[in-house]
Formats: sequence, structure tokens, C-alpha cells
Amino acid sequence: ETPMPQVTVPTPETCSVAYWMDLLVKMRKPIMLAGPAGTGKTQLINGMLNKFDPSKNVSATINFNFYTTSAVLANTMAIPLEKKTGSNYGPHGTTKLVYFVDDLNLPEVDTYNTQSAIAHLRQHMEYEHCYELQKMTMKNISNTQVVSCMNPTAGCFYINPRLQRWFATFAISLPGSTSLLTIYQTFLDGHLKSFSDEVKQQGTNLIKAAMG
Repeated sequence: ETPMPQVTVPTPETCSVAYWMDLLVKMRKPIMLAGPAGTGKTQLINGMLNKFDPSKNVSATINFNFYTTSAVLANTMAIPLEKKTGSNYGPHGTTKLVYFVDDLNLPEVDTYNTQSAIAHLRQHMEYEHCYELQKMTMKNISNTQVVSCMNPTAGCFYINPRLQRWFATFAISLPGSTSLLTIYQTFLDGHLKSFSDEVKQQGTNLIKAAMG
């Protein structure tokens, strides 16, 4: 059985966002979902990534936190890459790699009002390269793209506009009453599956009473 936290109930809002995300990822355009906690941002992204054909597209999840620095990010982003020729790196074989960066705005803001992890990510997206800090050499990185989520009510309340400009940003809000009814009805119907028909018929009334 699928654990409840991994179950996604489609609503008109999530279906429309998922449609545009699929199109944009195929065009290799960066995507950002922004919204408060509990709106299903991570589930939406993971649902899209799980539909990938692993022979063509792979993904790597990077969870930002207060202590994420540019050095930590560089090492994490290098894990799924392999050396091609010379200073060229990329995902295995001919696959394309999608980095899923969750909680994008959480890294610590330094004295100069910047975030080193954000600066590193921007360099990677703009120029498709980064620098090997030990050898001080440049690494060209190809066939990668970025999708992300952020909660603007936690961590840094905004991200550097020089990074933000690259993303197609979708605002994800808490579901409305109609969508909530659909979501709760789906879960309750599953729970009442083994009950009598008389009990099942009360499912909608129970939810409406609970929602006020």
C-alpha cells in the first residue's frame, strides 16, 4: 500500500500546474513553485520526476537548509555527474539530469546580504560551469537543468533577482473548499471501503460538517 504522505489527489489547480511543468521541463526551462507549507509543492515536483523515462532523464534531489554553502552545494551537485572529456562533465551516458532543489531560500544570508549557495547555483545555470576549488580549474557541465520549491514565509523572504529571473515561477496556494472536499473525500472513501453502504453514504456529510 502507498503511504498516505505519498498520495497526491489531483485537483484542477494541481493538474494545470503539472501540465505547464511537463511542457517547460521538456523545453529545459527552470521551474519554481512558491507557496506556504502544506500546499503540495514537493509532491507535485516528485510526481513529475517519477514519470521520467530513466533511460532518457534522471533526477537528483538537493535539500537546502540554513547551513548549505556553495562548497556543500558544489560537492552535492557533482555526485550524479561523470567526467566526459577533458574538463567536460555531465550525467551518465546520454541521459539528461534534472536537479530538484527544495527549500531554495533557506541558506544563511551573510554579512553582504548574499547567499553563497544561491550564487553558485546561479553561476551553474547561467554559464553551465563551475570551478574546482582544490585545483582551481573550470568544469564545464552539460545536459542539466533545475527545478525548485520555496516557502516564502520561512528562511530568507526572497531570493536574489539575478537567480529568480531564470525561473518560470508558479504561486501555489492552499486548496479552496471545493478542492479540500475532493481531497478529504478521496481519503475517507478509502478508509470506509470495508464499511457498510449506510456508513459510506455519510462520508460527504461528515466532511462538510468537519469543514464547517
